[in-house]
Amino acid sequence: GTQDYNFAVARYLADGNVGVGELINPGSSLEVYPQPINSAATVSYTLETADAISIDLYDARGALVQQVVGEQHRAAGLHQVTIHVDAPTGLYTLVLRGTNTTRTVKVALD
Repeated sequence: GTQDYNFAVARYLADGNVGVGELINPGSSLEVYPQPINSAATVSYTLETADAISIDLYDARGALVQQVVGEQHRAAGLHQVTIHVDAPTGLYTLVLRGTNTTRTVKVALD
């Protein structure tokens, strides 16, 4: 025709996956209990190799809410630590990060 038309094409995926994804490293694990967390919880994690790790809490926007555990050197093997969380009720992502590993787990605060 004689008219100019502007258009765009977009593709939306229906999986609903938004935010920080689960990063999986063989040989390492990360678990938090109880869920939901009231103010304290136990974090259990396994390291395949010795590493300097930290544990941080992020909100749904990916903003750092709290450094739960500052950098600490840990040997390979199973570890448990009690954490104290000071954040409003909601859904968060707990990230264990080190030189050799990164693990995430979703947590609910009550």
